[in-house]
Amino acid sequence: MTIRPLELKQDFAAVRRIWEEIGWIDRNDDDDAKYLRKFLKGSRTLAAELAGALECTVSSCDGTILHQQAELSMAVIAAVTTSTVARKQGLASQLTARVVAQEAESGMATAA
Repeated sequence: MTIRPLELKQDFAAVRRIWEEIGWIDRNDDDDAKYLRKFLKGSRTLAAELAGALECTVSSCDGTILHQQAELSMAVIAAVTTSTVARKQGLASQLTARVVAQEAESGMATAA
C-alpha cells in the first residue's frame, strides 16, 4: 500500500470511479463530477494505492468549534471513500488516522 497526497489532475478519474462505485455520485450526471472536482479542490485529500491503483481517499477541510467561550480550530473529516476492491483491509482506518495526525501536526486543535 502506498499513501500519498491526492494529485487532482492525474487522480480525478480514479476518485470519480470510486465515488460512482459507492453510489455517492451518479455516473451519468456531469454536474456530480463537476461538484466533486470543486469539493476536492477545496479540501485536503490523502490517497491510498493498492497494486498501483488508487482505491481509497480521505478528505478533510477546515472548521471551527465553540468550546465554552473559546473558538477552536477543527479539521473536519468530510469524506472517506473506499472502492469495493479495497474494503475490509483497514485502508480507510489507516488513512483516516494519518489525516487526523497530519491535521494535529499542522495546528488543528480538534478533529471531527
